[in-house]
Amino acid sequence: SLLLSKNQITMAGLSDLFNNSSCEVLYVDNNKITMFPLIQHNSPLLTLVLTGNKVETLPSSLNLIFPLLSQLMLDNNLLGDQALTALSALVTLKLLSIKGNPHITDKEKSTFRETHSIPYLRM
Repeated sequence: SLLLSKNQITMAGLSDLFNNSSCEVLYVDNNKITMFPLIQHNSPLLTLVLTGNKVETLPSSLNLIFPLLSQLMLDNNLLGDQALTALSALVTLKLLSIKGNPHITDKEKSTFRETHSIPYLRM
């Protein structure tokens, strides 16, 4: 596990952390991350906490980047409806939390709930 909460972390250096780490649990909540890190290979992460940042979009290849991810917390970011497309490909998720993302519409949340069977889904 690696805990990097409340460290004013931005995008710079975060890609290196992902690309050079064998970490399975990563907390980078309450930082200043605006973009999802550019990751070049399959990450061994099982849990990723990015709550309380300013992430606006997610890469469409999220399922290839995190093939083992079972818990993802993205609360209180700036994600929009397009993020749900990337999230829908993460078939290994057991917990997904995306509350507090003002650009995800209620209609899209409802559709996502109806079409996905994530055991712990918080929207």
